[in-house]
Amino acid sequence: ITWSKGSTQIASANGGIDMKGQTYVDQLSAINPADPDALAQAQAIINGFSNEAMDYLNRVSSGDVLDYEMLQLRTEDAAKSRKSRLASTLVLGAEYGFFNNKLAVGGLYTTRFVQPKAMTELTFSANYRPKSWFNVALSYSVIQSAGKSFGLGLKLGPLFVGTDYMFLGKNSNSVNGFVGVSIPLGGRKVNKQG
Repeated sequence: ITWSKGSTQIASANGGIDMKGQTYVDQLSAINPADPDALAQAQAIINGFSNEAMDYLNRVSSGDVLDYEMLQLRTEDAAKSRKSRLASTLVLGAEYGFFNNKLAVGGLYTTRFVQPKAMTELTFSANYRPKSWFNVALSYSVIQSAGKSFGLGLKLGPLFVGTDYMFLGKNSNSVNGFVGVSIPLGGRKVNKQG
């Protein structure tokens, strides 16, 4: 991909990024507990930390993926265009059907050759297809999610809904979901017997 210089910005630090968390700890440690104003001093320090934390949360939740001001970065346009390449992906899959293809099991191996090392995933699936307008699928991914990710899919006529990488682990709950409509193009095939 060739990126024009107008579509590229370079961000650089204006110096060291000021991490103030330790500053608040040092200020609290410096308070003399015997001082009659110690409680008020501590409350003022905690309020300052709280205000800074709320400002951070507001910036993060504003929708900006990267807030240059918060990270104390300055930006400038690139002096020349640049080129980058897409990562290669290897995908191998197989499916085996039972009972006139109404029930099927399959496996999908995917490797994305990215830096610093390749990312590999292995997904197993089971599909139940009793009618052409009704299908149910279940998938289970074992490597990237440490065996804690699965997906579900449902097809009803032209409508399909599903998820993949539903991760319901101890520290995270997340789901990738999708909805779609299938619109056939062209006419039905006619069997000619002769």
